[in-house]
Amino acid sequence: MMIYFFLPSWKAALAWFFISEWIGGACIANIVFMNHYACKQMSWNEGQVATFLELQLLTTRNVEPTPFMNWFAGGLNLQIEHHLFPTMPRHNLLKVRPLVQEFA
Repeated sequence: MMIYFFLPSWKAALAWFFISEWIGGACIANIVFMNHYACKQMSWNEGQVATFLELQLLTTRNVEPTPFMNWFAGGLNLQIEHHLFPTMPRHNLLKVRPLVQEFA
């Protein structure tokens, strides 16, 4: 928030705000798109009879956890683990990944 005080005018501050929000939003949208929209879409009836585990494993996917992708996605590239354990801190998702792979 302090950076706005160093900008030359309120117009520059407003421009900085909107550009930074657009870039951040585009990055998050990219991660969500890669992890969700490429998966099979269930019909309403299929979704109603599927278990929680089936919903998480069939409707999300992980993006390969390289050091860059882990940094860029903030751990949300491990979407299966994130959906199975939504309250788990992101830095622990890599630790639980082998257990999920073994189970699934």
